[in-house]
Amino acid sequence: MGNKALQKKSKTANYNELTDNQIQTLVSSTHFSAQQVSEWHQSFIRDYPSGKLDRKQFIEVYRQFYPQGKAGNFCSLAFNAFDRDHNGIVDFNEFLTAIALTMSSEIKDRLDLAFSMYDINGDGLLDKKELIHIIKLIYEVNGKKKFKQDLSPEDTARMIIEKFDKDGDRKLSRTEFIDGCLNDTELRKLLTP
Repeated sequence: MGNKALQKKSKTANYNELTDNQIQTLVSSTHFSAQQVSEWHQSFIRDYPSGKLDRKQFIEVYRQFYPQGKAGNFCSLAFNAFDRDHNGIVDFNEFLTAIALTMSSEIKDRLDLAFSMYDINGDGLLDKKELIHIIKLIYEVNGKKKFKQDLSPEDTARMIIEKFDKDGDRKLSRTEFIDGCLNDTELRKLLTP
């Protein structure tokens, strides 16, 4: 019995304190310094003493990155991408990884994140239906109705597939999406979170 109480207590303590090993793992995966990881962790625990964010809390935090539009649905997609173990909770490791990717100056990292968010059914491909859905959400977030003033979400999705699809299957693989965005500045700006 005593062992179960100790195990429960140590699990709770894990949320409130980071081990040196955890810090080093986060340093290497996020490229934040050890001090930055510790500062982010202190702030996270202060705001979320449980050491976890549920979907509603995450959306409230992430929505702050998109003050100009309706971001709830887009933020829900972000939650799904960042909740890597799909347990309905974003823990500190997942949260810091999300922050690091969102703040990253490495465009390939941000495009990889975008693809993960946009691949709604998780099959490793973006089809026209997923693209239309995503483009509508991006327009909501940015307070827009059309791309280039005359393209609807449907037309924009069709144009993206025509430009980016290299193997002719009318779907975009992760590589096709990233390469296409790297070669088209306007679409990259539209599709990068």
